[in-house]
Amino acid sequence: MQTNNYFDSEEFKRVLAQYEDAVNNDRPCIISSDDYADIAEYYHTNGDNERAKHTVETAIRLYPGATMPLVYAARLSLAIDNDIEKAEEYAEQVDDKEDLEYVYINAEIMLTKGLASEAECYLRDFYDKLPFDEKDDFVYDVANLYADYEDFMSAKDWLDEYEDKDSDAYREINSRILIGLGDFDNGESMINQLIDKDPFSAKHWNQLASAQLLHGDVQGSIASSEYAIAIDQDNVEALLNKANGLLLLENHEEALNYFNRVRELMPNEDSSLELMTAMCYINMGQDDKGLEYLRKAETLITPDNQNAYDIYYELAFCMSKKKKLEEALKYVDKAERYINNPTEMDVLRGHVYLENDNEEKAMEYYMKAISNSNTDNYMHIVTRVAASAIDNGYIVGAYNVLNKVLEEADENITEGYSYLARCCYQLNKRDEFLMWLKIAVKVNPEEAKIVFGDFFPKGIEPDDYYEYAKKNIK
Repeated sequence: MQTNNYFDSEEFKRVLAQYEDAVNNDRPCIISSDDYADIAEYYHTNGDNERAKHTVETAIRLYPGATMPLVYAARLSLAIDNDIEKAEEYAEQVDDKEDLEYVYINAEIMLTKGLASEAECYLRDFYDKLPFDEKDDFVYDVANLYADYEDFMSAKDWLDEYEDKDSDAYREINSRILIGLGDFDNGESMINQLIDKDPFSAKHWNQLASAQLLHGDVQGSIASSEYAIAIDQDNVEALLNKANGLLLLENHEEALNYFNRVRELMPNEDSSLELMTAMCYINMGQDDKGLEYLRKAETLITPDNQNAYDIYYELAFCMSKKKKLEEALKYVDKAERYINNPTEMDVLRGHVYLENDNEEKAMEYYMKAISNSNTDNYMHIVTRVAASAIDNGYIVGAYNVLNKVLEEADENITEGYSYLARCCYQLNKRDEFLMWLKIAVKVNPEEAKIVFGDFFPKGIEPDDYYEYAKKNIK
């Protein structure tokens, strides 16, 4: 498979132009089977899955048994259609069963089927037979494969065997693994080493921006995205990183401008882009416009779509807010298909019923969620129930529940304090408000920012909430 850098090369642009000219004029195109696979990958990378599928199918007809078109067709079957059986059919047609790409797609199929130990044994057996000078390339590819499937520990185990630890290739994959394991400092340090060597690489600036966004350095992520945009003003990944950063900073109008720029550059509609656009409008108070984009995102959901849960979840909220109870509940049911978390879904059902004036049903689902929670998520569920009650104006009820639970909480509990402080403020319990706020900003500043982000003046960070409140709130 090729890198995005190759897709920017004059060589690839020439081959792509040749292919598209032939397709547009209904003529055969004489290029290699690998070129066909590269073009399919280019289309898929840019969200044009139909053209990607058409391209590999054309290559398979022209070059039966050729490795790359069949491997990429199998990969598309897994990634787009979640069709393991079809992927296996494509893989079986590969003539050269010793080709590394054939080995990788077989391992991918095993991982998709949940056969992790079988995939590991299969890869190890092949690795042991390789000549020494081919082992590093194999290790690199396998580490990337595991990272793609977010098995970062296995990726690390393989990368530990990589010989050339001073190479850029090693730093690229190792930074990705470190960040996946939560070691942001060392991961970002490694990306910065790559940037020092090549400061005009939009790819590396994008890697840094994504890492910074993951661990909450939103301002740093936006700055890194701006470097990437300065290098390539039409870089979709950089524009998306900046848009997501602006969304997190609640600069919804500017975020919307960047999402719209991405939309102009993307050849096909994308559910995640429509979802993020919808969230901008909803957060700006334009619910009808937001619903319009949620509806559009819904039409773009595919069998394996990772955005399906979020889309259905937001649609449930929108329908509930519009007092369309039955439709809201149908969307809760749809969301539940994509997440194995019945307690979270019961909280959402409770919220929908409470917002639609059915207190009895709401309490039934709230209590069901709390009673089915366990030691690990009990406080999270209680907090979610309280937050839902607060959203619906049931301040006293939320206060009573949180006050009782948190008065008896041990030092390991970090959730709920900000919501209790908010209840105290709204109930004019100033001393209690200050007491719980002081604890909240200490144990969970992220929650404090969510709950009080619209309460304190812009520019005041959670660390300063307590002192500001003590001086200014009477």
